Amino acid sequence: MLFNRAIRALWLLVVPFSPVAKGQQQPELDITKVGLRPRSEVIKVLGPPSSVAAEDQDGYAWGFVGYTNGRLDQIDYQFKARATSVGQALEKVGLTQTSTPHQGPLSYYWNSSTGPLVCCGFEMDNVVIPSDFSGISVGFKQLAGASNLMSPTKVHKERSAGEIEIDFTKMALQTRARVTQTLGPPKREQKPEGAVFRYSFYQWGFAYYEQGRLKAFEYKYKRTPSNINDALEKVGLKQTSQPREDLFIISWSVKSGPLVCCGFEMESVVLMRDLSKITVRFNRKIDSLK
Repeated sequence: MLFNRAIRALWLLVVPFSPVAKGQQQPELDITKVGLRPRSEVIKVLGPPSSVAAEDQDGYAWGFVGYTNGRLDQIDYQFKARATSVGQALEKVGLTQTSTPHQGPLSYYWNSSTGPLVCCGFEMDNVVIPSDFSGISVGFKQLAGASNLMSPTKVHKERSAGEIEIDFTKMALQTRARVTQTLGPPKREQKPEGAVFRYSFYQWGFAYYEQGRLKAFEYKYKRTPSNINDALEKVGLKQTSQPREDLFIISWSVKSGPLVCCGFEMESVVLMRDLSKITVRFNRKIDSLK
């Protein structure tokens, strides 16, 4: 397999098949026929899987497909014969190069930070092609033209708990006693003498209290998120505005523009560039978003 299962689908819609454009090579596997389709329809196209690693992942001789809520949103495919270029690699799976990918030492890629690949009726924000052109990993995000950003009020009403690892919004600004009931007792604590703040350390990071209430937390993910929105969802948040992106971090702040969602305004949100860890400091509760 090329890479671990990545992106989570946000739209559960069926996409009509688009024929191969004139001059484009016949694909080895036309993934536009199965993107965001139900598992039952995918199997009709791809055939029965050779293995089932989990309820949401089917293995094939050439790679694997992943599902979210029963619909295909990820596919890893090993080419029968190596491609010779990025464009040809995309054509081998029924896609068309409509923008220039970013290039790293080991791969060419599109993602939510660098900009998605949009073609063939889809927006894909986790597309990775190894530099040896041996295969491709594609994450289907949504239908082309559909926005993945919602208003804060709409997010609060429509957010799904399906991808949450720990929902910190249920504990934000709550008393330490109530937070401990949810998180359990910490492994250790740190409270300098006379200080009004306290750290409670857990295996995944820490909770930070001021005046006895949860003010901030740092959390290391159990599974690396596939994109920025997925990283926020795993701790109960949603992406309602664009972050500032630097070399090592992705962030929101009061100065550059705070993240507002799920009933709260965050004073700061910092994601590590590799999406391994997030640090959030709550500013205040927004009653209008309750």
